Amino acid sequence: MGDGVSVEVQSLDDVVLLLDDALTAAGEVSVAGHDLEDIGTFLSQLQGLRARFDTLTVTATAEADMASVAGIDGLTSIASFVAHHTNADRNQVAADRRIGMWLLQFTKFETAAKQGQLTVAHLKLLKSCDNSRTHFALLDSQDILIDAAVSCTYRDFVQVLRYWMLA
Repeated sequence: MGDGVSVEVQSLDDVVLLLDDALTAAGEVSVAGHDLEDIGTFLSQLQGLRARFDTLTVTATAEADMASVAGIDGLTSIASFVAHHTNADRNQVAADRRIGMWLLQFTKFETAAKQGQLTVAHLKLLKSCDNSRTHFALLDSQDILIDAAVSCTYRDFVQVLRYWMLA
C-alpha cells in the first residue's frame, strides 16, 4: 500500500505527529468531483489503512500493558490507564489488549493484519476459534486462513471458519 518512502522516526511523538499530519491532510480531501473508480479505489485503500491502524493500536496496547505503563498512575490495567487519559471506552481498550496479546502467539496473523490483509473483525473471528482443541491447528493453519480472508468476502470467510472448526 505504501510507496516505500522511509521516514526517520526519532520518538513515539514523531509517529503521532506524522499520523496526525497525514490525517489532517486527508481530512481536507473531498471525494466529490472525482471519477467513480477513483472514489471506489480510495475507499478500498482507506479500509486497508484502517486495518493497519487498528492493528497498530491493538499491538501497541498489548505492548504497553506488558511494559506496565498503567503503573505510572498507580492503576492496575492498561484499559484504566487509557480511559483515564482519554475519552476512550475502557471496555474497547481492554478488547484491544486481548487481541494484541493473542496476536503474540499468531505472528503470521499479526503480519497480515499489519499489512492490511486482516481487519480487527477478522482477528476477533479468528480468536473466537482458538480453544484448547483447536489452538495448534489454528497455529498451523494461519497461511491458508489468511489466504481465505484475502480472497473471500467477509461473509464467506465466516463460512470458511465454520467449516474449518468442523474439520
